[in-house]
Amino acid sequence: MIKRAKFEDLRIHDLRHTFASLLIKDGHSLAFVQKALGHSRPEVTARYAHLKDEATRAAFDHVGAIYTGAKKAEAQNPSAEQPAASA
Repeated sequence: MIKRAKFEDLRIHDLRHTFASLLIKDGHSLAFVQKALGHSRPEVTARYAHLKDEATRAAFDHVGAIYTGAKKAEAQNPSAEQPAASA
């Protein structure tokens, strides 16, 4: 099937790696990925841990961009009502 699809250099392992990488980047835990891939030892799944850091950094960057955008909007329209702060 891989040859028919003209992915001659593609291996099943490549698909498993992509599957695991996408799960991690989507915020799933290493324990979940370990179970999904059927790894018996967490050390095998740990090779994907760096992707978790990248996903966390991307989330922080996203929140920072939202905050920066809100501050820019506030500076452009200082008379706009501000929402009440919640505790």
